Amino acid sequence: MLTIKKINFFAILLVCLPTILFSSQETTRPLELPAFIIEGVEQHNIRSSIKQMPRKTTPLTQHELDSLNTFEKQQPTLLPIEKLPAHYIQTTYTEGFLKASYGLFNSPEFAAGYRFFADRFDIFATVGFAFSDGDALFSNNNKLFLDLRSNYIADEKFFIFGGSNTHTNLFLNTQNFNFYGYGVNPLSTKEIYPDKDYYDRTLTQAKFEVESEGNYDNFLFSVGGKANYISASHNTTALHLLTDNISNYYARGFLNVKNYWRNFLVGGNININLENANGFNQNYFQVDGSASYFDNSISILLKGGFQAANSSAQTYRGGVLLFGNVEYRMSKLFTIKANIFSGLEKTEFEHVILTNPYLSNRLEIDHRYDIANIKGSL
Repeated sequence: MLTIKKINFFAILLVCLPTILFSSQETTRPLELPAFIIEGVEQHNIRSSIKQMPRKTTPLTQHELDSLNTFEKQQPTLLPIEKLPAHYIQTTYTEGFLKASYGLFNSPEFAAGYRFFADRFDIFATVGFAFSDGDALFSNNNKLFLDLRSNYIADEKFFIFGGSNTHTNLFLNTQNFNFYGYGVNPLSTKEIYPDKDYYDRTLTQAKFEVESEGNYDNFLFSVGGKANYISASHNTTALHLLTDNISNYYARGFLNVKNYWRNFLVGGNININLENANGFNQNYFQVDGSASYFDNSISILLKGGFQAANSSAQTYRGGVLLFGNVEYRMSKLFTIKANIFSGLEKTEFEHVILTNPYLSNRLEIDHRYDIANIKGSL
């Protein structure tokens, strides 16, 4: 057994001896290792080293959003829970109004209005009256009116008017006037009226109008009509007055259509007015087209058409309608405006008699024709 161990020791010594001697002789020579190759089946896919193209962030799923925005109210841990207020402010819109006043010369005035709904109609009614003794002899007057207005959104079952907003108005008005100090009888300058128990003129008006605004196939339209009757009657007891009464009635209709074409808003308009004043026709017709352009700094409107009308004296007037309006906004502080108009300016008998109810019964209505009306402002 000992002999075998000795043999093994000498064999290992003989093998290692040359290496030890070689290393001791060449200490400066670098150690050379044999070449080796590492093989494997694993693949490295490091995304940070790959150039990524820009793309939108992947949206969160509903479950991820719910995890961030929980519907469960989180209870505070540090502060105590505050109690909800016992009272809160609530805005209440009034459905009506009531107004009364009293002025000089014994002049009380009263007006009341109320809003209510009937099916799909939004209705507002106003009634009022006023009277006064006037500031001069026999200048007392009074008036009474009733105004009914309604809005109606048409159902989609109506062909063109589905979804349109329809406005309706009924106006009734009556007024009484005296003609300021007419107490002397022109047939006898010595006769004076000490008392007067009547009014010289009674003005009565009944007016109905309807208008519908809507959109059909991207066409904005506005169509409507109105009818009006005004009568100014005189008391036959008033010997100092002409007993001829004043009457005016009309029927009007209009149609306005607009649509966008490229950067312009183009449209057309038709206006028909059949009117009679004191037995004489006072008709008015107008057909025109318009185009407008606007942006942040400038607005331009151009209109052209034809007009025809006749006065209460049966004078025929007609011509070309031209209108232009330009508005240039230089800054927040300065704006330049300019417009030009050429055509008929319609005179409204209704507006004239209501503005001045003391007009003569011999009044004649005519329309002004402007050859060129130019205005500008800064």
